[in-house]
Amino acid sequence: MLKADYHKNASKSSYPRNFFTEIFCWKEVEVSREISEAFQSQRPNSHAPLLSLAHGDAELFNSTIDLVAVTIGLRYQWQFVMKMINENFIVIRDDNNFVYDMASQAMKVLEDVSLNAKGRSVLSDELKALDKLSDEARQSAANTLRWLMRAWVEDDMTAKFVNLFIPLEMVLAGHPGTKDSHLFHQAELIRKIIHDHGGEQKEALIDCLNHFVEQQRPSLVSRFEEMAGKTKMLGWQKDVLAFKKFNSMRNALLHRGHNKITTRITLSEGEVRDLEDLVERYVSFMLFGDGRVYPSRFRPMPTEDSA
Repeated sequence: MLKADYHKNASKSSYPRNFFTEIFCWKEVEVSREISEAFQSQRPNSHAPLLSLAHGDAELFNSTIDLVAVTIGLRYQWQFVMKMINENFIVIRDDNNFVYDMASQAMKVLEDVSLNAKGRSVLSDELKALDKLSDEARQSAANTLRWLMRAWVEDDMTAKFVNLFIPLEMVLAGHPGTKDSHLFHQAELIRKIIHDHGGEQKEALIDCLNHFVEQQRPSLVSRFEEMAGKTKMLGWQKDVLAFKKFNSMRNALLHRGHNKITTRITLSEGEVRDLEDLVERYVSFMLFGDGRVYPSRFRPMPTEDSA
């Protein structure tokens, strides 16, 4: 499938480039005498416990390297760090002797695809149907699908996860949803407090409160639940629960920069695929009237008991 080269001196690599930027993050650790002697004598698999320790500190290493890399890109030139070539966990015996756990760039596993005569006929009909759309509807559909295309070709899982929300939010714009009833209950309690203790300013304060309450928009979760309920697609109730989780994860990612919010997100490739499946099915339903999308071995198929 591929050819892998490893060089202690990166400048000898055949990878096409003018230069490499190498960043090392290291940590000294203490281990038992037994592990140390086995490693120093180069016994088979003696490096495994030490590489395991390195992987245990992966989050610390990655955050430190990101800090250095982005500082270089921000303060000097982003082209120095524009593309990650590979990353390796290394355990050092001495200056010229070490073991490594090599990881290259991720590879995307593609599926064998073909288009038979029936498929060509159906595709032709669907493309003709697009031609019947009004100019406004065609432009709206194009804008939505353009963002879906951008999410498809994104290799970074975190960026892909965030980008997938854009076409779905564009579809949800047509669903008003319902405002949070808890918000109205709280507003009523505040009105009572203002009425009892607002003094001469109570009318102005109540008007101000009413303005803020009216400005509150229904949440994305509320609008998605409304849309999913109308489609009645197989497994729509589970889709609502899944979207609540994905929306919470997305909000945590977007607000991570706030110094008073602390959160930890573990985003797996499987979760990104689940979100991708959900977005594709509902975008398809809103644009074409059904949730029929391309078949894939990566697609989680809903079951009857989830309907």
